[in-house]
Amino acid sequence: MPCQPPRFHAHTTLPERTALLLASLAPWPRRGRSLLVAGCGAGHFLRPLWHSGFDLTACEASPALRGQALRRAPQGVEVAAAAADWLPFDDNSFDWVLLQAEDLPPAAVPAALDEACRVAACGLVVTFWNSASLPWLAWQLSCRRHAWPEHSLPFWQLWRRLAARAGRLHISSCLWRPACRWHLGARAWSVGLSRLPLGAWCALRLDMAPRRTGTPLPLRLRPRLETSRPVMEYDTLRAAGTAPEQEVPARHGRTAGTKKFSSGRTAQP
Repeated sequence: MPCQPPRFHAHTTLPERTALLLASLAPWPRRGRSLLVAGCGAGHFLRPLWHSGFDLTACEASPALRGQALRRAPQGVEVAAAAADWLPFDDNSFDWVLLQAEDLPPAAVPAALDEACRVAACGLVVTFWNSASLPWLAWQLSCRRHAWPEHSLPFWQLWRRLAARAGRLHISSCLWRPACRWHLGARAWSVGLSRLPLGAWCALRLDMAPRRTGTPLPLRLRPRLETSRPVMEYDTLRAAGTAPEQEVPARHGRTAGTKKFSSGRTAQP
């Protein structure tokens, strides 16, 4: 009888995934903005998101997972009984939407993306397990001897679906090593690789809000003096419209002579 592969435990990778998620949401404003967490699962991300300043609302279809999310959620955070592919909210009800597609079957992901885009007014982030990653390739080459998440999707499939919508796309990833070594934590060199979509866990962000523009203001600079001048004397010369004289620095090994200021005073070395 063939042996069954070990069960995957997502809590071992929770610190690294939480850090990547918060870094992906860093460009979004927080004060007075609402965030919907669709498919929140057991609610592991609710408290970090609440501490980062978002006005949270979550939803989960599974009663068992919803009960765990209610126990982990901060006080005042509502966890509604709703599926990610059928959200009971009006259009543009939330500023931001976080869609956790890790536990969704691949057939339900397109409908969940459409629902997330419908209720989001400014942008959304989709988190998922990436089947087009280096750890997934290592898992295939190792004959699946270690654990792997149940549902995974290639990153280009979600990218192509969201690229058809208006907005700017950004992707980041983590968990670059083989799955059997994820419990060892992240390494410093993996931070620079997070902008590539080749990690096992990805966060794909779509910014639908228009980019902020600013009007450049003219910058007035005062001319730089090569030698120190009294402030009152310099302001007097500038008001008179005359340029201050520059002193000739003394060369090394020679005795400097008398230096003459623009005001007619003399200074002995």
